[in-house]
Order: sequence, then structure tokens, then C-alpha cells
Amino acid sequence: MGLYDQPGRGRKPLLTAPERERVWLLVRESPRRIGQHLVTLEQKLEKRISHSTLKRTLWCS
Repeated sequence: MGLYDQPGRGRKPLLTAPERERVWLLVRESPRRIGQHLVTLEQKLEKRISHSTLKRTLWCS
């Protein structure tokens, strides 16, 4: 295979595309409350994500 990447290499994303959409919609309502959104997202998505992961998700969206 050489220089070609194999499928399945690397870390899998923490959030799926529909979850990223839910994050974007929630934060868009009140963008200055990122810390409070983390608690809400943990309850809704049943996943724990860090503050930096949330910011990275919003930056890439």
C-alpha cells in the first residue's frame, strides 16, 4: 500500500454530523454561555466533551 492511508486510521471524531448540527443550533441561541452549554450538551448527547472540543467544533462549522 505504501503512501496511501488505510481506512480506519486515526482517532474517530467524538461528535457525529447530526450531533455537531445540534451543538451549532444550541450555541447559536446564546453564544456567550459556552460553559453552560457544555453541561446541557452532556445531558442531551450523553457524551462528555471538553471546552476545547466544543470550541473546535464551532470553529470548523
